[in-house]
Amino acid sequence: MRILAFILLIFLVFACEWAPEPIGVKGINTYQSLKVVTGLSYSIEIEGTEFIWDEYPDTSIVIVELTSSGNLSLFGKGLGISSLTLSYVFDEGIEETVGGAGQFTLLVEVIDGYPISLNIGQSELVLLTDYLDAHSINLADSVDIRYNSSGESIFNNIEYDNVISGINIHSLRPGEESAYITLLNAGDTLAPTLKYVIDNTINKQVLAELFTNTGCVNCPEANHYLDNISAEFVDDFTLVRYHVNWTDPFDPMNLYNPGEVESRRAYYNIFAAPGLVIDGTLVTSLDEDDWSGRVFNASQGLTPVYIGSIDLVESVDSLHLEFELNSFSSSLTDITIWSLVMEDSIEYAGSNGETLHMDVMRDMTSTPISVLSGLSTIQHSLKKPDNYGTVGPMNLLVFVQADLDKSVLQSRKQNLY
Repeated sequence: MRILAFILLIFLVFACEWAPEPIGVKGINTYQSLKVVTGLSYSIEIEGTEFIWDEYPDTSIVIVELTSSGNLSLFGKGLGISSLTLSYVFDEGIEETVGGAGQFTLLVEVIDGYPISLNIGQSELVLLTDYLDAHSINLADSVDIRYNSSGESIFNNIEYDNVISGINIHSLRPGEESAYITLLNAGDTLAPTLKYVIDNTINKQVLAELFTNTGCVNCPEANHYLDNISAEFVDDFTLVRYHVNWTDPFDPMNLYNPGEVESRRAYYNIFAAPGLVIDGTLVTSLDEDDWSGRVFNASQGLTPVYIGSIDLVESVDSLHLEFELNSFSSSLTDITIWSLVMEDSIEYAGSNGETLHMDVMRDMTSTPISVLSGLSTIQHSLKKPDNYGTVGPMNLLVFVQADLDKSVLQSRKQNLY
């Protein structure tokens, strides 16, 4: 094993073509994590200007320098985890405050293999040509794969036809796995063993709930902000808009189902429109940068529950949903599962100037669960919106909410048509 580690280290130092993605500073306070390979150096592009060190990393683990071009230069020195914190001025011109306009914290983990991050249910094709020379790949007649978990294999298949093109990795459960890949010809090793450290996580979908009205003067601005955020965080963000009955009591989207809207408004104790709730927490600002930063930071967090794809059966007037929840090895208590149907592109000229309304809640239902341990199947029925199939688009939204503090643990949006 020591010989294998020594060979691997030599290979990592001289043959790496992998590099981390650029780092994006989002909003006033940003937190990100990064995995790097021991013995390798990286230069990473980072947004922002006028960086000031607040916390230096542990130099026995990682050596970090700010280059004159504004990039971060990192060298993975020893296995372990260390953090660094910088104050900065945001590029878009956020007004500078004491210590800089914001604070950026990077948690660096130095590992002894190439890092791969996968979301549960996601696949990634690892091209061996990025790590091994073409001659060895052409000579290979088989691949030996070993991994350190005792459960299901994360490997779906090996694709090769004389020339091995790559290995398709499929994530089945949360946790970290080490995978060792060796090219063979008639049983003989052709190249140093590749090691991958695969981090399998549940992708956190952040939920924003906006309480709006067609007569609300500031609501068009809030809706515009959320439209921008939806476009920016396509894979990490879901959104629903509830139309309350003020300032225009004749808002037709409120009159469609006022009882459900009022129940949700009372749940959060909302008394003003626009009223924004992100993952169950009321946001009092009306600032796109603040909202975007909150969504970004929330999307970086871990979630204990996975929501599977939604199966749908239609009847004359109803939509019957079935989907799986999975908390894997965690146990969740006192949660509520919500399902909603939403309509887009509703045309109505409000007194505030808005004429097109998106993500409008049309019907919602819920199921309380006292304990969720592992896998559970949820079945819900929703009323078909008026003119279903002729107007829209329409979407389904499912989310899991904790009863104790109203925090939204996970959400999932799925297009109906």
